[in-house]
Amino acid sequence: MKDEIIKIFIDRFGLDESIVEKANIIKDNYISSIDVVTLICELEKKFEISITDNEINEDNLGNLEKIELFVNKKLNK
Repeated sequence: MKDEIIKIFIDRFGLDESIVEKANIIKDNYISSIDVVTLICELEKKFEISITDNEINEDNLGNLEKIELFVNKKLNK
């Protein structure tokens, strides 16, 4: 799953893998607020999950590890 999430960041936002693995993607402004919407759509499509407005936050989407944990949690519901 981690590799699939990294691929989204590389393909959709042109980020290097090293940035995706280490950075706080949103807080460090590697993607814009509009890009966050794109990220949500990509995650929903790729993993067949539904993300609510209340779930769009730093705790769930702040970095690669948080995104991976969040998606895993959604898949296991």
